[in-house]
Amino acid sequence: MKRIIVVLSFLVCLVLSGCADSEPVYESIDIEDIKQGSSGDAVFISITKNGIAADASEVVINNFRPGARAEMTYRIHNGTAAAIRPEIYLVDADVTNYSKADGAVKAPVNVTDWLVIPALDDVTPGEIKEYIIGIAIPKDIKNLPEKFGFQIQVAGNTGGTVQTAIGTWWLVNMR
Repeated sequence: MKRIIVVLSFLVCLVLSGCADSEPVYESIDIEDIKQGSSGDAVFISITKNGIAADASEVVINNFRPGARAEMTYRIHNGTAAAIRPEIYLVDADVTNYSKADGAVKAPVNVTDWLVIPALDDVTPGEIKEYIIGIAIPKDIKNLPEKFGFQIQVAGNTGGTVQTAIGTWWLVNMR
């Protein structure tokens, strides 16, 4: 009977503390280790009736490792007369074709499981909305390439019509 009470007490403690089904904890990467184009703190994307433009072509993450998480803010400006719903997604692009790849190889297939892309909502005309895009590699992942890359694209969806997307390369340098 004492053993049952001890086990039940332990299970209650786990449930109350959130340990029973909690998300993995990732170590944050220093902001100095994450860089991109012009401003360094965000990728600015402007969507207009004439197309889509970005102020950066790449995000570079240095000193990354399994068990860590890196994030970049995407600021999306709606320069159209109608509400848009941005679409942010990973594309199957080969980083070796990128002129600044500097020895990076194509990201492992399971990079799709590591990306953190939030739920997206409408951006009203003239509004700028921020979305945090992240990569979080589980601690138990082994045999990663020393340097790999992938491309995140952003498109504007206006009234069911998706504009041409613009891509940002993510180059990941492992520790």
